[in-house]
Amino acid sequence: MRTILHYLAAIILLTIYGGQVCPLIDTLTITKWGTIVLVTFMALILVRNRLQPRIVGAAPLYDQPGKQFRLEFFLFVGFSFVLSAYNSFWLGFPVLESGLKVILGFTTFGFFIGLDLALARERKSGEEIVLQNLTPPETARYTSLTRKFSGFALATIFLVGSVLILTVVKDVYWLSEVDFAKDGMQAQLLIVVEIGFILFLLCAYIFNTIASYTRNIRLFFGNETRVLRKVRDGDLTSRVPSLTRDEFGEIAAHTNTMIDGLRERDRIKSVFGKAVSPTIAKRLMEQEEKGISLGGSMQFLVILFCDIRSFTSRTETNTPEMVIKDLNTWFTEAVDAIRNHGGIVDKFIGDGILAVFGLDGDMSACVNAVNCAKEMQERLDKLAPKLCSPMEVGIGIHKGEVLAGIIGSPERLEFTVIGDVVNTASRIEGMTRDLSASILIPGGVKSDLEGSMDLTGWTDFGEQKLKGKEERVQLFGLPLKDTESELES
Repeated sequence: MRTILHYLAAIILLTIYGGQVCPLIDTLTITKWGTIVLVTFMALILVRNRLQPRIVGAAPLYDQPGKQFRLEFFLFVGFSFVLSAYNSFWLGFPVLESGLKVILGFTTFGFFIGLDLALARERKSGEEIVLQNLTPPETARYTSLTRKFSGFALATIFLVGSVLILTVVKDVYWLSEVDFAKDGMQAQLLIVVEIGFILFLLCAYIFNTIASYTRNIRLFFGNETRVLRKVRDGDLTSRVPSLTRDEFGEIAAHTNTMIDGLRERDRIKSVFGKAVSPTIAKRLMEQEEKGISLGGSMQFLVILFCDIRSFTSRTETNTPEMVIKDLNTWFTEAVDAIRNHGGIVDKFIGDGILAVFGLDGDMSACVNAVNCAKEMQERLDKLAPKLCSPMEVGIGIHKGEVLAGIIGSPERLEFTVIGDVVNTASRIEGMTRDLSASILIPGGVKSDLEGSMDLTGWTDFGEQKLKGKEERVQLFGLPLKDTESELES
């Protein structure tokens, strides 16, 4: 429909245009000149309908707008030469005086019509690109916005100026034959109306072109802002369609590169969060943003050390696949329990787990650690049917000041806790074998539990000599279930 309206308007306006700018054409009746223009356009439309599918329709989507413009423009220019030749050979009109004016008129309409239809094609192609989620190939022609605007401005000034100059020249020629004393006022009024009408038509085509381009810009920026809003809200699944090969296309491509970078960042954070505790991962990333600074600070923390009993013999009597399967099953439950009670998994040490409580300054860290240990044992009991062979774990808990910070090198970092408290927690866990206990805690931890939880069932194992320690440590713990049964009997 857009094309039909453009061509109907062109037939009517070029019929009027001929008489406005060319005194020779003005000698013809409007019916005769209009018939010549109509026949010319019928031939033009016939050729256009043959070429449109082959030139525009068969081209890649990104090349179609440019090919649409060139098809329309060169068809108008080409048939203007045909019409000029007809006027010269059949009507005897001089080429310079009449033919160039016809060519200029057709060129002007071809420029504005071609530009508007190309912009409409660009919008249609853009919608298709969005549906098919296409990206521009490197072979697609790149035309900068500066070049587009400059070309449009220069062509508009040249064509509009030329048409106005030819109109004025023709009117001057006509005024030379007017009796000013009798028809002077009427002649001047007609010239003003004529020039005003031409300016109105040219401005209408210019504004129509601007409106078409504005619609396309709204489409480009609409896609851009829609995706950026999703990015702002944390949705990195969308991409900005690159609809053109110009600066708008570059903006879309750069936005997509940014989204890919954010997606990769989130993926790394996700993987990193699985390798270490999310809290520790956050600390490491904050440290990296500020600049790598190895070291740490003294903090009062609660350390939980958990280890599987007889793991060496377990590896000898089971296949590696069975051992890994059981280990991963247990670690999944243990880590979940630690997180449920506000703890942080510092690291896995073979078949052992080192967890930290109170890193965020929680004053109930001892209670959380002990409750966590009890839940870990409960979960282990429930896991028994899923394991390839029975499993027992010992858990030791201790509290005190430790050095918490980053160790390693600028290329490889690790957040950890170091100090005598950590070593003691490991030694306390080791005593669970000798004392047949599932959980062991020192007297200092037990003091923090009093009044906060029920200590029924806990056994005082007295002062014990820990491996590598001079001073004895009084230990309290929960005996193994088999041991409890023996004590009751």
